[in-house]
Amino acid sequence: MKRTLARMRLHERSLLLPLVVCAAVVTFAGATLPPPYDFAGTWSGTVTSQKTGETGTLTADFTATAKPRKFTGNTTLAAEGQTLTCPFVAKYRKNLILHPHCAGRAASAVIVHFDPLAQTLTGSFPIGHHHPDVLSFLLTRAPA
Repeated sequence: MKRTLARMRLHERSLLLPLVVCAAVVTFAGATLPPPYDFAGTWSGTVTSQKTGETGTLTADFTATAKPRKFTGNTTLAAEGQTLTCPFVAKYRKNLILHPHCAGRAASAVIVHFDPLAQTLTGSFPIGHHHPDVLSFLLTRAPA
């Protein structure tokens, strides 16, 4: 009987440990998130080809949603006499993750880094299919 009780206690402890670890991880992960930020409005700046060095303009119009960390909007890229507009949905966690839909298709997710001191958005994204290029960008909030 004592042996059975000892096994039950050991079994209870072995089940309890993973639950405690999971709770600690969830608490720690939630604690490391930056506070929500209102990206709503127009952000504009430059985009530069990593392959050729050519530049263009990029604007992103963010619209807030009912959830403080989620946004929708449109991006407009103008370079080499062409303009491309893509709607997107975005979520702000440690970084701002944009999911654009260009020409009716989902495009690669774009990881955007927000600098709260400089009030800038930076990142890069691939463009093109047969000979892809990577475009780097720097956006600042447009004056209201």
